[in-house]
Amino acid sequence: MIKRIMIPLYKDEVAPRFDLATEVMIAIISTGNTIEEQKIIVLPRSSPEDLCHQMLSQNISTLICGAIEDEYYQFLKLFLMLLLFLLKQHHLHHVRKCR
Repeated sequence: MIKRIMIPLYKDEVAPRFDLATEVMIAIISTGNTIEEQKIIVLPRSSPEDLCHQMLSQNISTLICGAIEDEYYQFLKLFLMLLLFLLKQHHLHHVRKCR
C-alpha cells in the first residue's frame, strides 16, 4: 500500500507545532517502504489553514509533527472519517450493483 506522508517543517526541522510550519515535506512511500517521491513545498507564510488545504489536496494519509491544535486535529479527523464513510458507501454500492 502506498502512503503519502506530510511533515510540516520549521527551520529545516520537524515543526514543533503544526501551525508554525513555513514549509512542508511530502513523501510518497511504496509498499516496500521505499521513498518513491519526495518534495518540499514552501508556504508564503505559516498558516494552519494552508496546511490543512495541502493535506487534503495532496491526499495525505499520515501527518508527522510536534503538536497540533485541537481545532485543526478535529477538522482533519472529521474530514478523514467522512472520506472513509463515503468510500465505504461507494464500495457497498458497487458490491450491490455487481450482484
